[in-house]
Amino acid sequence: MADDRFKNMVMPLCGRMYRLALRVTGDPADAEDAVQDALVRLWEHSDRMESISSLESYVMMTVRNCSLDIVGRRLPRADCDSEPQADDMTDALEHADRLECVRRVISTLPSRQAEVLTLRDFDGHTVDEICGETGLSAGNIRVLLSRARNRVRQYFTNR
Repeated sequence: MADDRFKNMVMPLCGRMYRLALRVTGDPADAEDAVQDALVRLWEHSDRMESISSLESYVMMTVRNCSLDIVGRRLPRADCDSEPQADDMTDALEHADRLECVRRVISTLPSRQAEVLTLRDFDGHTVDEICGETGLSAGNIRVLLSRARNRVRQYFTNR
C-alpha cells in the first residue's frame, strides 16, 4: 500500500482507534501507546492490506490486540484455575482476579461480541448508543450480548 493510500485510509480512523484503545486499557497514555503500536504494525504489514475486504475491521482488531497486549503486560497474571487462599485473600483481590479472568474470557470472544459486551457491561452504554457507534441493529446487539454473556457464564460454570 502506498504512503498516500495508507494516510487516506488508515489515518482517518485514529479517533476511533484511540477510543477503542482507551476503553480496553482504561488509561490515556496506554491508549496512545496502543494506537501507535497498531499503526506501526499496520504499516509493517501494509503490503497485505490491499487484499483485506474490511480494512476498518482489520484496523480495529489490530488496535484491540495491541491494547490487550499492553493490559496484559501491565497487570499481574492471575491463575483462573487455582483456588484462592481464603485466609490471606481480601474481597478486593478476589474481585480483581475474577475481573481479570472475565477480561481474558472476553478476549477469546469474536470481535463483535467482545466489543458489544464491553460497551454495554463495562462502559455502561445503552443499546441505542451502541447502535450509533457500531452501526448494528438493536436486535443484533441483543443477540450478540446474549451469546457473549452465555459464553462468559459457561466458562465459569464449567470450571
